[in-house]
Amino acid sequence: MEPPASAPCRPPRWRLLATLAVLAAVAALAYAAALLRFAAMLGN
Repeated sequence: MEPPASAPCRPPRWRLLATLAVLAAVAALAYAAALLRFAAMLGN
């Protein structure tokens, strides 16, 4: 699903998708860390 060579003026979609994927991964890691910390607090 790459853009055709006849339309080079289109903005790159893969860079936006990669940025969104990295942000989602960081958010998921932070969420998992918060859940683990909360579970550890409840365990004590």
